Amino acid sequence: MKNQTIITTQLIQKVIEDDPQSSREFIELAQPFVYGALQTFHQLSQEDKDDIFQKTFVKLFDKDKKHIRNWNQKSKFTTYLYLIVTNLARDFINSAYFRRVGDVSTQDGLSNVENMVTFRDASVENSLSIEEFINILNNSEREVVEMYYYDGYNEREISEELCKSINTISSLKSRALKKMRKYMQEVEVI
Repeated sequence: MKNQTIITTQLIQKVIEDDPQSSREFIELAQPFVYGALQTFHQLSQEDKDDIFQKTFVKLFDKDKKHIRNWNQKSKFTTYLYLIVTNLARDFINSAYFRRVGDVSTQDGLSNVENMVTFRDASVENSLSIEEFINILNNSEREVVEMYYYDGYNEREISEELCKSINTISSLKSRALKKMRKYMQEVEVI
């Protein structure tokens, strides 16, 4: 096993300066810390952990390495990294996607619009219906519904991603669900 070296301030600085070799070294050194932090979340599948692992590095390197730059150096970088990973994991666990997948056995996919939209493993017939219901939405509503229910983003993440206020995201989601409920009642699906 390779001697686990700490992630130094000098290495972080080289990563921020876009040194490719330092970036590779940083990722190699950070990997065991990220997976180590994820091992404490027993409710996550290995696939979920792998997804969060990737999201961690995307988050660190996104927006000109904003999250790497935000490290205040008052603690070890690995402590800061642990906080990022655990926050991503908790956000994922609290997301609509995880709640949906974690409790599929109690959902029939037809009882109301939210369950219908969130039930990813619906039959082909129900999937076609879901697609039909989503198509009645305008582009903004559709984008929010898809990000929330299919991609597992929470409202705050959607707000950041789309550069819209969280209130706007919440309103778009609520309006979309109302439209879909109304449409379902009109075509007598419920």
